Amino acid sequence: MATSTRIYPVSSLVGFLTLSWFLYKAVELVRFLLHSSKLSRYQHTTSGGKSWALVTGASDGIGKGFAQELCSRGFNVVLHGRNEKKLAGVKDELEKEFKCEIRLLVLDAAADWNPTSESTVLAVLKDLTLTVVVNNVGGSGGIRPDWAALTEISAADLDTWINLNTRFMSQITRLVLPLLAQNQPALILNVSSASEQVPTPYLVAYAAAKAYVSRWCVSLNCEMVAENLDVEIKSLDLGMVVTAGAERDDSMLSLFMPSARTVAKTSLDKVGCGHVVVTPYWPHILQFGVLSALPDWILQKMVIKITKDEMVRMRKTGVGK
Repeated sequence: MATSTRIYPVSSLVGFLTLSWFLYKAVELVRFLLHSSKLSRYQHTTSGGKSWALVTGASDGIGKGFAQELCSRGFNVVLHGRNEKKLAGVKDELEKEFKCEIRLLVLDAAADWNPTSESTVLAVLKDLTLTVVVNNVGGSGGIRPDWAALTEISAADLDTWINLNTRFMSQITRLVLPLLAQNQPALILNVSSASEQVPTPYLVAYAAAKAYVSRWCVSLNCEMVAENLDVEIKSLDLGMVVTAGAERDDSMLSLFMPSARTVAKTSLDKVGCGHVVVTPYWPHILQFGVLSALPDWILQKMVIKITKDEMVRMRKTGVGK
């Protein structure tokens, strides 16, 4: 009897703390979903003109979606990509639709970084009031097949994966950070992937690179606080998105596979939410929340099926060959 009397207060305390934790998480989720964007605090210049945003990988897909959204919200935009002709087409499109200025930064993100890379970037940005950077460039860089076992990837292709998804983002952030600090408050959005939250066979280099991005953001955000710099850092964990680069067209649009413009909009809507690593699109929160709650053996079976189905789909389109 005495033992049960002692156990009862302990079990009650454990139950109370558990319930409190779940309530706290529920309140945090509701607050996150209802959050109103603070992007406007990064629209400031001493000259009274528009602030500038740099978007990497902006010739199509998610990068183009970010460029469209930023222009619609009053920013001038520097479009980065490796194909000058495609960038020029996006520039013309944005200038016609929005009252904004557009500049182009032509640079191959998959190539090794060198002094010429730095001078090219600074030549475009040096006279601008740069307050926002969206590090979007990533993916396979045209490597085919992009879904493949690690042993099937050449050394050169593996380096391309690493350069495109980690090294370029790291180098360009290092280079432009003094400009952002000069123009603070400022914002850096790094496009990651929810693939870093779950096992991702046949895309191991990509998934690992996106884990690097999220850890980079957490540490860099802490460094900004330590240095008393008003630079907000965000890692955006995205699920599947309809983009041309992934050989997905509008016929595949669904609740869990939105358009590039939609994820760009929801990402900008979460600016200032107080979290560094975020999944901005709520159906992806639901999707990956369920997956992460599964036992490992069930999760492995599911992701193996999902990835193999995607490999079959890509090969049918002729892209995965």
